[in-house]
Amino acid sequence: MKNQLRPNAPLVFVFLGLRVPNYALSSIEIARQSSGVSIIVLADSSKPASVSSDVDWFVIADFYSPLDFRRFSEKSPFSADFRDGFWQKTAERFFVLRAFAAHSETYTFFHGELDCLFFELDRVESEVVQTGLTGIFLPRETSSRCIASLVYVNDYLTLINLCAFLEKHAAVGNEMEILGSLSHGGVSQFYALPTADFLFRGGEFAGEAGSWPVVPENPRFIVDGAVIGRWIFGVDPRNTGGRGTRNRIQNHRFGVPFGLPLASIETISGQKGFEAPKVSDTDGKMFKLATLHVHSKIHSKIDPTYLKRIFGRLERGKASWIVRPGIEFPLGVGRRVSKQAWAVIRSRKRMSLGFSQLISLEWWRGLPARLYKL
Repeated sequence: MKNQLRPNAPLVFVFLGLRVPNYALSSIEIARQSSGVSIIVLADSSKPASVSSDVDWFVIADFYSPLDFRRFSEKSPFSADFRDGFWQKTAERFFVLRAFAAHSETYTFFHGELDCLFFELDRVESEVVQTGLTGIFLPRETSSRCIASLVYVNDYLTLINLCAFLEKHAAVGNEMEILGSLSHGGVSQFYALPTADFLFRGGEFAGEAGSWPVVPENPRFIVDGAVIGRWIFGVDPRNTGGRGTRNRIQNHRFGVPFGLPLASIETISGQKGFEAPKVSDTDGKMFKLATLHVHSKIHSKIDPTYLKRIFGRLERGKASWIVRPGIEFPLGVGRRVSKQAWAVIRSRKRMSLGFSQLISLEWWRGLPARLYKL
């Protein structure tokens, strides 16, 4: 399988783990319809019967050895026990991609994260190719953080160099922070794709936005690292303690912060099917969204009708419950209240403090936020 057999760079997903989750299978099917390119999946497990026959599926063990990742793993500050080694696997995927590129002679490709949506990547590739640049193109969302929701590779040597860079800087932190320490411009072959930050580089927020160079210089698309997707689809409900998740929240309590005001930009759904949604900059110029990060992992209910409803409410300034609170949340509140009440009863000092709080209007006003804030 070589690049010249494909009219456009394929979109390559990587899943390291025993069983591909249901949201990922739904994401693969959506990408098959929406991305505009062919789909390749690299996974530890064999291809499920439910996956379309036109999705190419490769078992990772057939071309990759985990020993290639050992030096990074030994230096990483993150435990391999957290969510089955989640933070280590976010970096290991690049070593898998390097091995696959060499094995298949696929040296030009997109890589996407499975909890994202992808739109019209053939157009994205066309704009990048017109620059004449080669290397690795990835979304920089802040001065210190790159989020590899979508990565475009058109030079194998740069992919080798990226893996060496990750290995050398493994102690820096998670893979977003390591990628965030990459330099752009000059002789660097690592290029920043335009993200939410780019939408604020004109008008009143220009002084607060970043100044790193983006490629293309005058893009017609935006790649969402995470923040636009969180604005539209909320955060992963696994992180909210049963509180569920809502959208249209600038900085979620359970997400990394983004300082520029997302309410000042406009999002519009595609006109038909899985056509690319659009987002405006602060001057009203529209860009197509190439990627949307669905951190809440609700892919199983995403279809064109759902997207139109969610985007339509956002256009009217209305928030939506993306995942409603679960029964575990009120049960957990009940347990905490019972535990605290017992502690108060056993202590005269705490009983006096508890009584003063109960008669305080400020305490009651702040109670909903302490319980429900997302």
